[in-house]
Amino acid sequence: MVDGETITEQGTSAPGWIDAIRRRAKSSTTTTGKLAGACIGALRTGAVTKVAAASRLPPLPTNHHRVIVRPGSGLDVRRCNKIKFMQVLQLAVQLPSKAAEEDIVCTKDTQNIFVMSMPNLQTAEAYTKVRGIVLMEREHPVSAYVAASGTTSRGVVQGVDADLPDSVLQRLFVSSHNPS
Repeated sequence: MVDGETITEQGTSAPGWIDAIRRRAKSSTTTTGKLAGACIGALRTGAVTKVAAASRLPPLPTNHHRVIVRPGSGLDVRRCNKIKFMQVLQLAVQLPSKAAEEDIVCTKDTQNIFVMSMPNLQTAEAYTKVRGIVLMEREHPVSAYVAASGTTSRGVVQGVDADLPDSVLQRLFVSSHNPS
């Protein structure tokens, strides 16, 4: 037991108090026959979880540079051979196979993208210049870009005056509350 001030039942029901753990209903089903809390759990495990999982990049080496390749014209990454894709991409970039030896490619089926990881920044920048590949006897346009590292993020900030110098913008975004 912890020494302290005793709290009455009236004190805990006063405004400003929040129950950390509430007692569950004795019945595990509601009057409609559904499990108690089924609605809340279904929302959490359904749409919210799927969106969160789809937005995460696959676990890749942290010291590598990531390139996202988004194919166009109906190329389905699930039906595409990853090894063939890497070979075609290397040909398009004109990279020797030795330079791309440590490159890793994986797919994100939910977003229909290829996620590539490589230790060399020059290789990553070369991949971003590709605008089209020929795969499965068809030409496919692709867009590729280097993903932000794990400690940063990309985004658009609305309502910022375009005439502000970079030093002022730097001070606005980096402060003691947001040091990095």
